[in-house]
Amino acid sequence: EAEYLSDWGFACHWLVHKEKRPIESEWSNKPFYDWATLKSRYSVGNNLGVRLGKPSQVCGGYLHVLDVDVRAQGYAEVINDALRDILGDIDIEDLPSVRSGSGGLSRHYYLLLDKPLDSKKLKHSRQKYLDKDGKSHLLWEIDLFGTGKQVVLPQSIHPTGGIYQWEREFD
Repeated sequence: EAEYLSDWGFACHWLVHKEKRPIESEWSNKPFYDWATLKSRYSVGNNLGVRLGKPSQVCGGYLHVLDVDVRAQGYAEVINDALRDILGDIDIEDLPSVRSGSGGLSRHYYLLLDKPLDSKKLKHSRQKYLDKDGKSHLLWEIDLFGTGKQVVLPQSIHPTGGIYQWEREFD
């Protein structure tokens, strides 16, 4: 996966085993690593991530992700309506996507844009819930991830033990 995607221009980097956290400090300022460099830095069990926006130039565009986090059941229709509002004429079924290792409706939808953008919260629930530690969280949210953000790539292991999987791969 790392070889294939880095050859396409994905700014891949290694993450801590079963975590979303990059191994390297100041990861957002690192140069693009080709496959030979990535391979030489690999340790057994590393998760794989990709830096978004400016570092990832893919097929003449800049790689971005619509990050859809759903933390409660029963919001599929609301999420789909929100995505249609955001994407307009773009069919969500045409976008490469990854199912989160956390399961449920959480997804990463990949976009190529003509310029690198910063991250931005696009839509979210009004309601919140309290987790077991008493922290407040939105029930669902959709963010555009761009320059300065990174996401976990497939076959990596989520902290809960689930595996990130392509739902629709890049072609």
